[in-house]
Amino acid sequence: MLWHGTGGTPSTMISEGSEGFDMRFCDRNGYFGPGNYFAERADYSSYGFEHTEQSGDLKGSGGLFFAKVIIGEAMDKYNETRGNSCDLNKCPAIPGDPTGRTYDSIYGNKKMYVVYSNLKCYPAYYVYFKK
Repeated sequence: MLWHGTGGTPSTMISEGSEGFDMRFCDRNGYFGPGNYFAERADYSSYGFEHTEQSGDLKGSGGLFFAKVIIGEAMDKYNETRGNSCDLNKCPAIPGDPTGRTYDSIYGNKKMYVVYSNLKCYPAYYVYFKK
């Protein structure tokens, strides 16, 4: 399971939506292009990507999703690009694969993964924390 911060998007848009994580609302300026971004460590997802509750008993609290993500065969795109961002909208083909199979996800620095399909990620839990 991996962590996901929603930034300015309220958690209910994801948890109560028909798609769960929805590529239509993803960050179009992400490091590896528009995709659903997840991290192995909560501190990475909470550093500027957490959602801040605006009302109610939890006002001012941060929040992150703890999500089930199918990362499958991940491509280490960070080392390939030597730390430079790149604009992808799907995973590249696996070199030398005779069937034209593509990678399932992209692996980036700081144990970050990107998937380009709503079907590969599920918002299992939402965790609140004091900032």
